[in-house]
Amino acid sequence: MKIKFIRRTLAIYRRDKVAIFFSFLALLITLFIYVFFLRDNILQTMPKGIHAKQFVDLWMIAGLISIVGISASLAPFEQRIKDSQDNKQYDFIVNGQMSKLSMSVSYLIAAVIEASVSTLAFVVIAYAYLGVGDSSLLTLNMFIQIVGYALLLVVFGCLFFACITNLVNSISVFSSLSAIVGALTGFFSGSYIIFGELPSFMKKLVVEWPGYKIAGVIRSIMVKNVTIPAAYKPKLFKSLGIFRINGNVIKLLIVWLVILVALLILESIVDRKR
Repeated sequence: MKIKFIRRTLAIYRRDKVAIFFSFLALLITLFIYVFFLRDNILQTMPKGIHAKQFVDLWMIAGLISIVGISASLAPFEQRIKDSQDNKQYDFIVNGQMSKLSMSVSYLIAAVIEASVSTLAFVVIAYAYLGVGDSSLLTLNMFIQIVGYALLLVVFGCLFFACITNLVNSISVFSSLSAIVGALTGFFSGSYIIFGELPSFMKKLVVEWPGYKIAGVIRSIMVKNVTIPAAYKPKLFKSLGIFRINGNVIKLLIVWLVILVALLILESIVDRKR
């Protein structure tokens, strides 16, 4: 029944062609916001001696990928809220077809699939945009690594929002949550305001967010082939949130994933005892 339930959730998603269109339009708008509003401002802050246009494009696209990976992870849970609001979940439980836990897992799996498709589509679009400008810095190996980390971010985002949406009981609240998430993801990825310009208390908060860590790793992968004078590199990379994967990043991700899985299990146990 779990597989059928996942198929049913995905079928509902595919059936709403208008929603799919606007979800992909939102991805393009995210890219357009950078190209027409953010790009020139960031270029003006770049030091001389580097290929500023190439560097900024790669840096910003990496940040946008992290934004999409998180924001796309929330949208699929709308169906979960609709089912709960319409009491459809109880129909499955009362009929003995599914348990609360298996239903939660099914929503989660469907969300990962939907968010992965959206994020992968954006990565392809972004890569095409970069390729039009200068494809010499783009490689297949880079693309594979970016997709891998983007999907890791999707898994984290889906687990995170699976916990959050347990507290949401109406579509109106979900819509408000979506608006808040859309605004915050840009800041927490260090894209709309670069890390070096954030207040000290915000820096302490942002560095503990896995979305920022994974964005930093994707940025490191994308800008590694850009020529940057050694004198600028350490300070510039720290200010812009660029760093390689290391033990601290892995430890943070593991801790977050364990906490989120534990919360989901606890929520299912509590629901079963109600």
